[in-house]
Amino acid sequence: MRGLLSPERVVWELRQLMCGSFPYIGGVMLCCIAAAMLRRYPQAACIAVAAAFFFAGAGRLQLAADTYEALPHYVAGADLQLQGVIKEQRNSFMSEKGEMTRYVMALEGFSYVGDRKFRPAGGSMYITIPAEPIYEPETNISLTATVQPIRYYRNSGMYDARHRDKEQSVFIKAYTEDRRSLRLLREPQGWRHWLYRLRETMTERFLTILSRDSAHILSSLLFGGHYEELPPDLIESFSITGLIHILSVSGSHIALLLAAVQLIGQ
Repeated sequence: MRGLLSPERVVWELRQLMCGSFPYIGGVMLCCIAAAMLRRYPQAACIAVAAAFFFAGAGRLQLAADTYEALPHYVAGADLQLQGVIKEQRNSFMSEKGEMTRYVMALEGFSYVGDRKFRPAGGSMYITIPAEPIYEPETNISLTATVQPIRYYRNSGMYDARHRDKEQSVFIKAYTEDRRSLRLLREPQGWRHWLYRLRETMTERFLTILSRDSAHILSSLLFGGHYEELPPDLIESFSITGLIHILSVSGSHIALLLAAVQLIGQ
Protein backbone atom coordinates (compact mmCIF):
# COMPACT_ATOMS: atom_id res chain seq x y z
CA MET A 1 0.00 0.00 0.00
CA ARG A 2 2.86 2.32 0.75
CA GLY A 3 4.15 1.95 -2.80
CA LEU A 4 0.72 2.68 -4.20
CA LEU A 5 0.36 5.86 -2.11
CA SER A 6 3.87 7.18 -2.62
CA PRO A 7 4.20 10.85 -3.66
CA GLU A 8 5.76 9.81 -6.97
CA ARG A 9 2.77 7.58 -7.73
CA VAL A 10 0.29 10.33 -6.84
CA VAL A 11 2.09 12.85 -9.06
CA TRP A 12 2.15 10.33 -11.92
CA GLU A 13 -1.57 9.61 -11.60
CA LEU A 14 -2.40 13.33 -11.52
CA ARG A 15 -0.24 13.97 -14.56
CA GLN A 16 -1.97 11.17 -16.48
CA LEU A 17 -5.38 12.49 -15.46
CA MET A 18 -4.56 16.05 -16.50
CA CYS A 19 -3.07 14.96 -19.84
CA GLY A 20 -6.11 12.85 -20.62
CA SER A 21 -8.65 15.46 -19.49
CA PHE A 22 -6.92 18.58 -20.86
CA PRO A 23 -8.47 18.45 -24.37
CA TYR A 24 -11.99 18.10 -22.93
CA ILE A 25 -11.46 20.83 -20.33
CA GLY A 26 -10.01 23.12 -22.99
CA GLY A 27 -12.93 22.45 -25.32
CA VAL A 28 -15.51 23.20 -22.64
CA MET A 29 -13.73 26.41 -21.63
CA LEU A 30 -13.55 27.60 -25.24
CA CYS A 31 -17.28 26.90 -25.73
CA CYS A 32 -18.04 28.99 -22.64
CA ILE A 33 -15.83 31.79 -23.94
CA ALA A 34 -17.53 31.64 -27.34
CA ALA A 35 -20.98 31.86 -25.73
CA ALA A 36 -19.91 34.88 -23.68
CA MET A 37 -18.46 36.72 -26.71
CA LEU A 38 -21.14 35.74 -29.24
CA ARG A 39 -23.10 39.02 -29.11
CA ARG A 40 -20.30 41.55 -28.82
CA TYR A 41 -17.51 39.75 -30.70
CA PRO A 42 -19.09 37.23 -33.14
CA GLN A 43 -15.89 36.76 -35.15
CA ALA A 44 -13.86 35.97 -32.04
CA ALA A 45 -16.63 33.58 -30.95
CA CYS A 46 -16.35 31.72 -34.26
CA ILE A 47 -12.59 31.39 -33.76
CA ALA A 48 -13.18 30.03 -30.24
CA VAL A 49 -15.69 27.48 -31.56
CA ALA A 50 -13.21 26.35 -34.22
CA ALA A 51 -10.55 25.94 -31.52
CA ALA A 52 -13.04 23.97 -29.41
CA PHE A 53 -13.52 21.54 -32.31
CA PHE A 54 -9.74 21.20 -32.48
CA PHE A 55 -9.60 20.31 -28.79
CA ALA A 56 -12.46 17.84 -29.28
CA GLY A 57 -10.51 16.11 -32.03
CA ALA A 58 -7.42 15.97 -29.83
CA GLY A 59 -9.54 14.47 -27.07
CA ARG A 60 -10.87 11.80 -29.40
CA LEU A 61 -7.33 10.86 -30.47
CA GLN A 62 -6.23 10.68 -26.84
CA LEU A 63 -9.23 8.55 -25.93
CA ALA A 64 -8.53 6.17 -28.82
CA ALA A 65 -4.87 5.86 -27.76
CA ASP A 66 -5.82 5.21 -24.13
CA THR A 67 -8.40 2.61 -25.16
CA TYR A 68 -5.84 0.78 -27.31
CA GLU A 69 -3.24 0.79 -24.55
CA ALA A 70 -5.83 -0.59 -22.10
CA LEU A 71 -6.38 -3.73 -24.21
CA PRO A 72 -4.99 -6.96 -22.68
CA HIS A 73 -1.62 -6.96 -24.46
CA TYR A 74 -0.23 -9.03 -21.59
CA VAL A 75 -1.84 -12.24 -22.92
CA ALA A 76 0.74 -12.47 -25.73
CA GLY A 77 2.61 -15.76 -25.45
CA ALA A 78 -0.13 -17.59 -23.52
CA ASP A 79 -2.28 -20.56 -24.58
CA LEU A 80 -5.85 -19.29 -24.55
CA GLN A 81 -9.40 -20.34 -25.22
CA LEU A 82 -10.63 -17.41 -27.33
CA GLN A 83 -14.17 -16.34 -28.14
CA GLY A 84 -15.18 -13.69 -30.62
CA VAL A 85 -17.04 -12.59 -33.73
CA ILE A 86 -15.58 -12.75 -37.24
CA LYS A 87 -15.37 -9.25 -38.74
CA GLU A 88 -13.75 -9.88 -42.10
CA GLN A 89 -11.66 -12.31 -44.11
CA ARG A 90 -8.18 -11.11 -45.05
CA ASN A 91 -6.12 -13.56 -47.10
CA SER A 92 -5.45 -17.25 -47.72
CA PHE A 93 -2.21 -19.16 -48.26
CA MET A 94 -0.88 -22.72 -48.45
CA SER A 95 0.94 -24.26 -45.50
CA GLU A 96 2.47 -27.71 -44.96
CA LYS A 97 -0.87 -28.96 -43.61
CA GLY A 98 -3.10 -27.36 -46.22
CA GLU A 99 -4.74 -24.04 -47.02
CA MET A 100 -5.02 -21.50 -44.20
CA THR A 101 -7.15 -18.34 -43.98
CA ARG A 102 -6.57 -15.22 -41.96
CA TYR A 103 -9.52 -13.41 -40.36
CA VAL A 104 -10.02 -10.33 -38.22
CA MET A 105 -11.99 -11.32 -35.12
CA ALA A 106 -13.58 -9.01 -32.55
CA LEU A 107 -12.47 -10.46 -29.23
CA GLU A 108 -15.30 -10.96 -26.73
CA GLY A 109 -13.25 -12.70 -24.06
CA PHE A 110 -10.77 -15.42 -23.23
CA SER A 111 -9.73 -17.95 -20.63
CA TYR A 112 -6.37 -19.56 -19.99
CA VAL A 113 -6.12 -23.20 -21.01
CA GLY A 114 -6.86 -25.25 -17.90
CA ASP A 115 -8.66 -22.33 -16.22
CA ARG A 116 -12.43 -22.11 -16.64
CA LYS A 117 -12.62 -18.45 -15.58
CA PHE A 118 -13.86 -16.42 -18.55
CA ARG A 119 -12.37 -12.93 -18.79
CA PRO A 120 -14.31 -10.40 -20.91
CA ALA A 121 -12.13 -8.42 -23.29
CA GLY A 122 -12.36 -5.91 -26.11
CA GLY A 123 -10.41 -5.05 -29.20
CA SER A 124 -9.75 -7.24 -32.21
CA MET A 125 -7.16 -9.78 -33.29
CA TYR A 126 -5.91 -11.70 -36.29
CA ILE A 127 -6.65 -15.42 -36.30
CA THR A 128 -5.15 -17.81 -38.85
CA ILE A 129 -7.13 -21.05 -39.08
CA PRO A 130 -7.80 -23.81 -41.65
CA ALA A 131 -9.53 -22.49 -44.78
CA GLU A 132 -12.40 -24.96 -44.42
CA PRO A 133 -15.00 -24.30 -43.24
CA ILE A 134 -15.38 -20.69 -44.39
CA TYR A 135 -16.67 -18.27 -41.75
CA GLU A 136 -18.71 -15.30 -42.94
CA PRO A 137 -18.73 -11.94 -41.11
CA GLU A 138 -20.70 -11.86 -37.84
CA THR A 139 -20.10 -15.57 -37.17
CA ASN A 140 -19.48 -16.22 -33.47
CA ILE A 141 -16.74 -18.82 -32.87
CA SER A 142 -14.31 -20.05 -30.24
CA LEU A 143 -10.85 -21.55 -30.67
CA THR A 144 -7.83 -22.64 -28.69
CA ALA A 145 -4.50 -21.21 -29.80
CA THR A 146 -1.24 -19.66 -28.67
CA VAL A 147 -1.50 -15.87 -28.81
CA GLN A 148 1.42 -13.86 -30.17
CA PRO A 149 2.21 -10.13 -30.41
CA ILE A 150 2.09 -8.47 -33.83
CA ARG A 151 5.49 -7.62 -35.30
CA TYR A 152 5.74 -4.66 -37.65
CA TYR A 153 8.38 -4.15 -40.31
CA ARG A 154 9.03 -1.16 -42.50
CA ASN A 155 7.75 -1.71 -46.03
CA SER A 156 8.15 1.31 -48.30
CA GLY A 157 5.18 1.89 -50.58
CA MET A 158 2.73 -0.07 -48.44
CA TYR A 159 0.13 1.40 -46.12
CA ASP A 160 1.07 1.91 -42.49
CA ALA A 161 0.02 -1.42 -40.95
CA ARG A 162 0.66 -0.25 -37.39
CA HIS A 163 -1.77 2.69 -37.59
CA ARG A 164 -4.27 0.61 -39.56
CA ASP A 165 -4.34 -1.97 -36.78
CA LYS A 166 -4.65 0.71 -34.11
CA GLU A 167 -7.64 2.21 -35.90
CA GLN A 168 -9.29 -1.23 -35.90
CA SER A 169 -8.09 -2.01 -32.32
CA VAL A 170 -6.15 -5.06 -33.56
CA PHE A 171 -3.48 -5.83 -30.98
CA ILE A 172 -2.62 -9.58 -31.03
CA LYS A 173 -2.70 -12.59 -33.35
CA ALA A 174 -3.24 -16.33 -33.06
CA TYR A 175 -2.50 -19.33 -35.26
CA THR A 176 -3.84 -22.88 -35.14
CA GLU A 177 -3.95 -25.75 -37.64
CA ASP A 178 -6.16 -27.90 -35.41
CA ARG A 179 -9.74 -27.93 -36.73
CA ARG A 180 -10.87 -29.68 -33.55
CA SER A 181 -10.12 -26.56 -31.53
CA LEU A 182 -12.65 -24.54 -33.58
CA ARG A 183 -16.25 -24.39 -32.45
CA LEU A 184 -19.21 -22.57 -34.00
CA LEU A 185 -21.15 -20.69 -31.33
CA ARG A 186 -23.66 -18.75 -33.46
CA GLU A 187 -24.54 -18.47 -37.11
CA PRO A 188 -23.92 -15.08 -38.77
CA GLN A 189 -26.67 -12.51 -38.33
CA GLY A 190 -27.24 -8.76 -38.16
CA TRP A 191 -26.95 -5.84 -40.55
CA ARG A 192 -23.21 -6.27 -41.13
CA HIS A 193 -23.81 -9.77 -42.44
CA TRP A 194 -26.65 -8.45 -44.61
CA LEU A 195 -24.27 -5.90 -46.15
CA TYR A 196 -21.72 -8.67 -46.72
CA ARG A 197 -24.31 -10.78 -48.57
CA LEU A 198 -25.34 -7.71 -50.59
CA ARG A 199 -21.74 -7.13 -51.64
CA GLU A 200 -21.39 -10.79 -52.64
CA THR A 201 -24.57 -10.54 -54.70
CA MET A 202 -23.30 -7.43 -56.49
CA THR A 203 -19.99 -9.18 -57.23
CA GLU A 204 -21.87 -12.11 -58.76
CA ARG A 205 -23.72 -9.62 -60.97
CA PHE A 206 -20.39 -8.15 -62.09
CA LEU A 207 -19.21 -11.65 -63.06
CA THR A 208 -21.92 -11.88 -65.70
CA ILE A 209 -20.17 -9.27 -67.87
CA LEU A 210 -16.64 -9.06 -66.43
CA SER A 211 -13.81 -11.50 -65.90
CA ARG A 212 -13.26 -12.86 -62.40
CA ASP A 213 -10.25 -10.60 -61.72
CA SER A 214 -12.00 -7.51 -63.10
CA ALA A 215 -15.15 -8.21 -61.09
CA HIS A 216 -13.19 -8.52 -57.86
CA ILE A 217 -11.16 -5.39 -58.66
CA LEU A 218 -14.37 -3.42 -59.21
CA SER A 219 -15.92 -4.86 -56.03
CA SER A 220 -12.81 -3.95 -54.02
CA LEU A 221 -12.81 -0.40 -55.37
CA LEU A 222 -16.50 0.09 -54.61
CA PHE A 223 -17.06 -1.81 -51.38
CA GLY A 224 -13.71 -3.03 -50.07
CA GLY A 225 -12.89 -6.67 -49.43
CA HIS A 226 -11.94 -9.45 -51.88
CA TYR A 227 -8.31 -8.40 -51.44
CA GLU A 228 -7.18 -12.02 -51.18
CA GLU A 229 -8.75 -12.70 -54.61
CA LEU A 230 -7.04 -9.84 -56.43
CA PRO A 231 -4.17 -10.73 -58.79
CA PRO A 232 -0.84 -10.74 -56.88
CA ASP A 233 0.87 -8.72 -59.64
CA LEU A 234 -1.81 -6.01 -59.26
CA ILE A 235 -1.21 -5.76 -55.49
CA GLU A 236 2.55 -5.62 -56.13
CA SER A 237 2.09 -2.85 -58.71
CA PHE A 238 -0.05 -0.81 -56.32
CA SER A 239 2.55 -1.30 -53.57
CA ILE A 240 5.53 -0.31 -55.72
CA THR A 241 3.84 2.82 -57.04
CA GLY A 242 2.53 3.82 -53.60
CA LEU A 243 -1.13 3.58 -54.70
CA ILE A 244 -2.18 0.79 -52.35
CA HIS A 245 -4.50 3.24 -50.57
CA ILE A 246 -6.78 3.23 -53.63
CA LEU A 247 -8.10 -0.13 -52.42
CA SER A 248 -9.33 1.35 -49.16
CA VAL A 249 -12.64 3.14 -48.71
CA SER A 250 -12.40 6.89 -49.38
CA GLY A 251 -14.32 9.73 -50.94
CA SER A 252 -13.34 8.61 -54.43
CA HIS A 253 -14.96 5.24 -53.82
CA ILE A 254 -18.18 6.88 -52.68
CA ALA A 255 -18.15 8.86 -55.94
CA LEU A 256 -17.58 5.65 -57.92
CA LEU A 257 -20.43 3.96 -56.07
CA LEU A 258 -22.81 6.84 -56.77
CA ALA A 259 -21.78 6.81 -60.42
CA ALA A 260 -22.50 3.07 -60.63
CA VAL A 261 -25.88 3.54 -58.96
CA GLN A 262 -26.69 6.38 -61.36
CA LEU A 263 -25.84 4.23 -64.38
CA ILE A 264 -27.97 1.37 -63.05
CA GLY A 265 -30.85 3.77 -62.39
CA GLN A 266 -30.74 5.11 -65.94
